[in-house]
Amino acid sequence: MMIELVEKSKDTGMEINTVIGDTAYSGKDNLQSAQTEEIQLISQYGKIDGFNFAWNYKELQQYLR
Repeated sequence: MMIELVEKSKDTGMEINTVIGDTAYSGKDNLQSAQTEEIQLISQYGKIDGFNFAWNYKELQQYLR
């Protein structure tokens, strides 16, 4: 979801380095896309696989491996 919006924005010439979103943006696919694209993702806490996460870099890196 997020990556499609980022790509459309980049196609218009925008430089995207940060995305701010609500809980819908905190899903695993968006987190992985943000990491791959080297985009800082700021989103509200969400649930992944039934667990509540308070995102910090160390937890995120462990989860995405």
